[in-house]
Amino acid sequence: LAEQIIGGLVPLPIVREPYSAVRWLAELKERTGTRWSAMAADTSMSHQDKALAHALAATVDKALKIPAVAEFDPEILELTGAEDVLNETLPWSPMSMLHQYAKVRGFAHRGGDPDEHAAGQTVLALVLEGRLPYAVPPPHGDPVDGVHVGVDG
Repeated sequence: LAEQIIGGLVPLPIVREPYSAVRWLAELKERTGTRWSAMAADTSMSHQDKALAHALAATVDKALKIPAVAEFDPEILELTGAEDVLNETLPWSPMSMLHQYAKVRGFAHRGGDPDEHAAGQTVLALVLEGRLPYAVPPPHGDPVDGVHVGVDG
């Protein structure tokens, strides 16, 4: 369902929880960032293609200018032990990232607490509007010629 939300197949007003789609997007951008960076370094690409590859290589938190989570909040992120802390930094979760984004953008509930749901809906809207670039890089390797895959085999 997350891919369908990001791909625009599921209308945004129908999405009840944006967290799984934001997680899928963030993990995809982390996994494919090095491939997009390599494409941006290719000298045969045009200036526009290089700029797009650089934008696609940026992680979600960098693209949205979200500061790193500095304090531990048990309501947002559950740590089971000291092994969960990576290189003196807290691990991320969709909720913690959206919590920070809500603080930066000023999305808040009536009590003043950050509104992670509104932040998630906004991130998904940015993707669907094309203001937060998203794409899946082409597959590795040479194309396979003469192989037909279909109903009849």
